[in-house]
Amino acid sequence: MFTDRKDAGRQLAGRLEGYRGKKALVLAIPRGGIVVAQEIAKSIGADLDLIISRKIGAPSDPEFAIGAVGPDRSFVVDKKIVAELGISKEYVERTARIEAIEIDRRMMRYRSSREPPSARGRTVIVVDDGIATGHTMKTIVDFLRGQRPKRIVVAVPVAPRESVAELERDADEVVCLEMPRGFTAIGNHYESFPQVGDDEVVNIMGKHGKQRG
Repeated sequence: MFTDRKDAGRQLAGRLEGYRGKKALVLAIPRGGIVVAQEIAKSIGADLDLIISRKIGAPSDPEFAIGAVGPDRSFVVDKKIVAELGISKEYVERTARIEAIEIDRRMMRYRSSREPPSARGRTVIVVDDGIATGHTMKTIVDFLRGQRPKRIVVAVPVAPRESVAELERDADEVVCLEMPRGFTAIGNHYESFPQVGDDEVVNIMGKHGKQRG
């Protein structure tokens, strides 16, 4: 159980000390991931920025991820679950387009006209406040791999063991503090897990930019 996202970030930072002074790039998945990532970036002296992927929810339960849309609008789905639930190709494609629009909206809100940093040749640490299915993280790792980074590290406070095992096949390293049996929801592993709003994301990015400057 973590006190809050800042506590989780500080604990993760302790496991990532080996990247201090390595000019690492910490990429947060907003919204919740930015609070965790901020603590890591401050601790190891890394650059902080954002990367966004959005889950594709099931028709009957939008919170249940059947896939995800990546930063470049490409998407992946769990073919087994899609088949079991009888979800149509049209639904998946329509929902993917809607989520891609939301990715664009958030990037404009959070980054304005600033160009995203290049991952080429760098150690990139992708951070979220937790992982459930791992679909969103997988799309991000796949996207980053095309930018030819030196190393891709996934860092999260909590995730199911099976999701970590899947990501270990895609990323160069996965750092996960807790892999509980009977995982249900990310928020259940925090004492305080409030919603993070757009304004907080913008504020954290602004503060970190000034500190690095």
